[in-house]
Amino acid sequence: MLWFVVKNDQQLSTDAGLWGTFGDFVGGLINPLIAYFAFYWLTQSVLIQKTELSETKDALIAAQLAQQEQASTALKAAALQSLSIRLNAINQEISFEQDILKFIISEAQRNGQQYTVMLPDGNQEKPLKAIPEIQNRLNELARKQNELIKSVEQLEVNT
Repeated sequence: MLWFVVKNDQQLSTDAGLWGTFGDFVGGLINPLIAYFAFYWLTQSVLIQKTELSETKDALIAAQLAQQEQASTALKAAALQSLSIRLNAINQEISFEQDILKFIISEAQRNGQQYTVMLPDGNQEKPLKAIPEIQNRLNELARKQNELIKSVEQLEVNT
């Protein structure tokens, strides 16, 4: 408007047809700019959504891997706890058998070799026969103990 009024010294027209032509001119200039900015905004929003979807996908993959690792750790912990419980039970059995062996030896020393003892299985035996049986059970328990210890070490190596 400044160009028409100030620069070219023209008056504003009262003719509606001229104003319609002027409106078409302004619309012809502004509409492509608005369309360009709308298209630009649309492409930028699509690029932003694409980036966000990619980041979401990466986060979901990382979460899945973390859950798998957590599940694996939980399984290993449960296995280790199970082995620990079994090892404690065997250690208690070994301690029990050692106490029986000590008792039999002390009673045999006090009462002689003719003394009979009742074993945990309910049989009565003389000390010379009972001691090797207890030693065999202790050896078997020690073997089981070593197997469990190796299992624990193997589990720790795989962790």
